[in-house]
Amino acid sequence: METLGFKQGIDSTLFLYPKLKDMTSQEAPHIGHLIKEELARQGRSVRWLAEQIGCSRQNMHYLLGRSFIYTDLLLKISDALDYDFFKCYSDYRKMQKVLKSV
Repeated sequence: METLGFKQGIDSTLFLYPKLKDMTSQEAPHIGHLIKEELARQGRSVRWLAEQIGCSRQNMHYLLGRSFIYTDLLLKISDALDYDFFKCYSDYRKMQKVLKSV
């Protein structure tokens, strides 16, 4: 099995997982920003998401400004948007391991 070069491996990973583009730094993903991006991609509003998970629009705006969200809430948001935000964290960990091994 042929091993990809470091740059090729990173480039192909970023191509497959575009949300990782800003995750090559030491900082963990800002989950609020990732959720906002997915809302925009789906053409949905903050109000819609707030209704789906049973919170106020104001609380949703507050949550989207945070860099972390409790797992039970993230699960509700993932279900509402049909998007696995937990994968963003596992992909980030994988990316950090690759970068540390260089």
